[in-house]
Amino acid sequence: ATTAAPTTTAAPETGAYLGDGSLGEVRVDDGEAIQIRSLNAISGDVAFLGIPNENGIRMAVEDYGQIKGFDVDLGVGMDDLCSADGGQAAASIIVADEDIVGVIGTSCSGAAAAASPLISEAGLVMISGSNTSPSLTSDLAGTAGSNYKTGYYRTAHNDLYQGAAAADFALNVLGVTTAAAIHDGDPYTEGLATAFTDAFEAGGGTVTGFTAVNKGDTDMVPVLTEIAAGAPEMLFFPIFQPEGDFIVQQAGDVSGMGGVILMAADGLLNTNFLAVAETEGMYFSGPDVRYGSNANQSTGETAADVLADYNTEFGEAPAAPFWAHSYDAAALLMDAIDAASYMDGDTLVIDRAGVREHLNGVSGYDGLIGNLSCDAYGDCSSSKITVIQNVDTADYEGSTANVVFEYAPTGSQAGNDVVAAADIIYDYGVTEDTIRVGALADLSGVFAPLVIQIMDAQQAYWDMVNENGGIAGRQVELLVEDTGYDVPTHLEKYEIMKDENNGVVFISQSTGSPHTSAIAEDAVSDGLGIIPLSWYSGWPDPDFGQNIFESGTNYCYEAINAVDYLANNVVEGDAKLAILTYPGEYGQDAAAGAKIAAEALGIEIVYDAEAQVVPGADQTPVISGLVDSGANFVWITASPSVFAEVFGGAVAQGFEAVWSGSLPTYNYMLLATGLAPALDAYYYQSGYYLTWNAGDSEGMTNMVAELQARIPDKPLSDVYTTGWTAAMATHQILEAAAAAGDLTRAGVIAAANSTDIDYQGLAANQSYSGTPNENIVRESYIFDIQADLFDAEATVAGGGSTGSVLMNGGPILSDVTAAHVYDGACFKSE
Repeated sequence: ATTAAPTTTAAPETGAYLGDGSLGEVRVDDGEAIQIRSLNAISGDVAFLGIPNENGIRMAVEDYGQIKGFDVDLGVGMDDLCSADGGQAAASIIVADEDIVGVIGTSCSGAAAAASPLISEAGLVMISGSNTSPSLTSDLAGTAGSNYKTGYYRTAHNDLYQGAAAADFALNVLGVTTAAAIHDGDPYTEGLATAFTDAFEAGGGTVTGFTAVNKGDTDMVPVLTEIAAGAPEMLFFPIFQPEGDFIVQQAGDVSGMGGVILMAADGLLNTNFLAVAETEGMYFSGPDVRYGSNANQSTGETAADVLADYNTEFGEAPAAPFWAHSYDAAALLMDAIDAASYMDGDTLVIDRAGVREHLNGVSGYDGLIGNLSCDAYGDCSSSKITVIQNVDTADYEGSTANVVFEYAPTGSQAGNDVVAAADIIYDYGVTEDTIRVGALADLSGVFAPLVIQIMDAQQAYWDMVNENGGIAGRQVELLVEDTGYDVPTHLEKYEIMKDENNGVVFISQSTGSPHTSAIAEDAVSDGLGIIPLSWYSGWPDPDFGQNIFESGTNYCYEAINAVDYLANNVVEGDAKLAILTYPGEYGQDAAAGAKIAAEALGIEIVYDAEAQVVPGADQTPVISGLVDSGANFVWITASPSVFAEVFGGAVAQGFEAVWSGSLPTYNYMLLATGLAPALDAYYYQSGYYLTWNAGDSEGMTNMVAELQARIPDKPLSDVYTTGWTAAMATHQILEAAAAAGDLTRAGVIAAANSTDIDYQGLAANQSYSGTPNENIVRESYIFDIQADLFDAEATVAGGGSTGSVLMNGGPILSDVTAAHVYDGACFKSE
């Protein structure tokens, strides 16, 4: 028999399995089986949903096979009764058995709300194939739902998407402007009805009624009379049987309901309900079940093969749509068990925390239902929704295949004979099939070693987006032009970007402060938005950078934060500061920040070489001045090659001090040179984003996994995060523009100015709305250089470290920066 233990024993070498033992372990002895359970509604009125779910789970277990030589035992199917009482009772039985690792279920959201607290507290995981209530995960904007519990996941969609889909269909396809909704008080039905009415009102519609029936009611005339009094054009009732039957059968007898369009959701999308005569002509929203050639990556089985096997094994087609979601959920659980287990002699040891760790990191997983990635609250589905019309009550398969509308977070479109009322408009850089995004990148100049890796990350990001359907049904093309870090060349290549025939709709990178400044005015007249690969503090100023959308904080605030933090936490004794920078916006903006910090903190500046570090010049005078200055703290803003020359020259003369500098100053590959011991001893890296593999945020986990899959043989780099976050911002801006129905250049600019960028923990989130003083990013990061962690031969596939170790546990923010009133750039050239 298996036993639960508080800590892991006889563990193998670090990294061989996931988990830290914090939730205990399950030990499976030789000859025993790994225990998981199905918890679904397999009796009562909603068995049509739960039985196909359980059948899908059993097929996945059969197809998956053994884990490290051990069978997986699903046991006797547990029944959630599609109720809170049923879910709680079944969960109590499950958690009493310490051998059980995880649960696939429940069928119904109400059952999950009662079951998941017990499952979570016991250290298990629960993955549902058909729960859809937003309360179980999140509001999709970073706030946990009221019933969210750690260890809960689902492959079914979040009903905020389904509500938006139903509202979009009603408003833009059916053309209705008034609607009512009925629920039954269940978390699923009330959550979906609320999501619909919220989205309907947000889209300009009027909600004429929002009311509930009780489970068990048979007389629907009173509630239908209440609905009819509001004279809606459409009634949305996402409830279950048998109450749904009574609504459609009695609606025709209520005055005022005769011409009302009836629409239900996936709770009624089953063979029994669609066979009711009165449902002919009705619309139903639900998950997109057009799986095509999709295959589950863990079992290798295609959706078509699994469906054929289902018909053979159970003698009928699935009666409800979530059987494939449940199959994928089971496969994900078994993958997690495999990743979180190891052999201790003849005993398999499963780390419960490791099971959750694996599921938290799921990204780009290919399932029967499509591509899955789990967010911070357990939503893993691709969330594509369709609307079907029941055209023949005798032909369930024909009706469910009759898709009249499809919706996804990346865009919607009408299908079959229904034509959408409002298409997305566009002008330059966008076609019916393509969205072109540009990059003016230094691929051959002084910053090329860093920028090439930044572009590798951007290209990988867009490849990921395209594989997941693109944006509004369009594939994203990345147009990259090499500027050589030369302003005239930058201007020349910008002409390609702005071209109305072959140009782009948005520029996701423009390398260099003076280079981007040179095109800033033209960008306004051309209607092009730009994310600069430059962190000049002038960009948030609308009088200077109106169409420039900065990513992260700026050189000025970065310098303030780093000087303050290092002077108070690293420098021994009173800080004596030296400032060494390039001329121009890049170097002198940082110099301004260092001087603001020094003045506010009472730090003596013993050597001021602002603008004296000139690219291509002899740096000997700067090095000599520094060595003779008596400084014990140096701030430098340059390129990595010039930094190496200055730093190496000073160290060679016995100069010892704490060093730091602006993000573009440092390249971790300097640790492959003879400077490594000195960098380890003296240098602290500053930055605007997390470095490679630093921390366990959702964004870092996703980025590392995607890059390992897409560029496994590339070297490690800290600047992958720079490229990835710029692409994230561009993506979110374009998604917002598409959602607003306007992918013109002007529409994209409007979307950018109202978008809050979520970097998923890779950097401080960014907003472009409000005043510059309100939305400017002030936080930055500081990293200790530890050369022994660096491996010059390491590749992305191996994970590893670039030798940059996060300090302070997260971002830093000086009181000086926090109090600074932004009214324009810290440095302005004459």
